Amino acid sequence: MLREKYKAYIRPMLARDRSGHRAATELELLFDLVFVIAISLSAEGLHHATAEAHYLDGLTKFLIAFFALWWPWKQFTWFASAFDNDDAAYRISTLVMMFGALLIAGSLPLFFNNFDIRLMSIGYVVLRIPQIYLWWRVGRDNSDYCVTAQRHMVGMLILQPCWLILAFLTDLGSAAFVTLVVIGMVLECAVPIYANNAKSIPWHKHHIVERYGLLNIIVLGEILVSAALGVQSMTSERGLDLGLGMIALCATIIPFTLWWLYFNEEEHLTSEKAPHVLLWSYGHFFIFASGAAIGAGFSALIDAQADSAMSVEIAGKWVVSIAVATYLFGLWLVRDRHLIHLTAGFTMLGFAALIAFSPIVPFAQLPIITVLLVAVLFLRLNAPSK
Repeated sequence: MLREKYKAYIRPMLARDRSGHRAATELELLFDLVFVIAISLSAEGLHHATAEAHYLDGLTKFLIAFFALWWPWKQFTWFASAFDNDDAAYRISTLVMMFGALLIAGSLPLFFNNFDIRLMSIGYVVLRIPQIYLWWRVGRDNSDYCVTAQRHMVGMLILQPCWLILAFLTDLGSAAFVTLVVIGMVLECAVPIYANNAKSIPWHKHHIVERYGLLNIIVLGEILVSAALGVQSMTSERGLDLGLGMIALCATIIPFTLWWLYFNEEEHLTSEKAPHVLLWSYGHFFIFASGAAIGAGFSALIDAQADSAMSVEIAGKWVVSIAVATYLFGLWLVRDRHLIHLTAGFTMLGFAALIAFSPIVPFAQLPIITVLLVAVLFLRLNAPSK
C-alpha cells in the first residue's frame, strides 16, 4: 500500500517520446511568470544607468544580469522538454527552482548598485539543489543518459562553490571580479555542451520552439510596458505632450514589427544537427537581451522628454537603435542565414546596420519603424510558397 502511494508521488523520470505531441505545460507557464518580473527588473537597471549616463557600467551589468536570469530558464526549459514526468517530486522541485529564480530577480537592485552578487549566488544555490536532484533521478532511471546526467551534476557541483567564493571572498566590482564573472559565464555555457557530448538529451523540437517563442513574447512585452508609460505621461500640467505621444506610438509599433519578424512563416529550427541547435539555442540570448534593452531605452526617452534632458534623450535613442539592430542580428544568426530561398542571405544584417545608425538623423524612431516595416514586407514577399 505504501509502495503504491510512493509511486503516485515519485515516478521513474524516463526520457520522453520525441515523436509525440508536446506543448508548454501550466507549470512551465507559471515558471515563466517569475521571469516576467526578473526581466522587468533587469531592464529597469539599464534604464536608470542610461538616465544617469553610466553607459558602459550599465551595459556590462545588464548583460551579466540578463545572463543570470536567462541561464536557469534555458536549463529548465531543455530539461523539461526531455524528462518532465509531472510527478509530485518534479513539481515541488520546479517550485523550489522558481523561488531560487525569485531570489536572483530580487538581487538585481543590489547588483546594479555595486556589483553585489551575494544574494544572487544564494539564489543559484537554492535553484541548483533541485536541479541536481532531478539530474540524479535521470541518471538513476535512464542508463542511456547516465553519463550525461553525471556531467551536468558535476559541472554544477564544481561551478557553484566557485560562484560563492567569488561573491563572498573577492573585491566586488573590480576588474578581476568582472573578468572572473565572464569566465564563469563561459564555463556555465560549456557544461551542457560537454554533458551532451556523451549523449544528447531527447528534447522535443516543437516544444523548444514554442518555449523560446513564449520568452520572446515576454521580452517584447517589456517594450509595450514602456509604451503604456508613455501614454500615461502624455497628459501633464503643461498640457498634452505630443513628443511623449510619438514615443508611445513608436514603442507600440516596434514590438509589433519585431513580433511579426520573429513569428512568420519561416521555420526556426531547420536542422536538428548539434552545431545548428547549439547556435540556435545560445544565439537567442542576443534576441532576448536586446528585446529587454529596447524597453529600457524607451523608458529613458520618456524620462528625457518629461525632463527636457537632451543628453538622456540622445543616449535613449542609441540604446533603442542598437538594441533593435542587435535583435535583427540575432534573428539572422539563428534563423535567416539558413534560409536558402531568400534572395539575399545578408538582408537582415543590412536592415540591422541601417537601424544601428538611425540616431544620426532627426526623429530616429521614425527611420527605425520604416526599416522594420520594409523588413516585414521583404520577408513576407520572400516567404516559402505553401
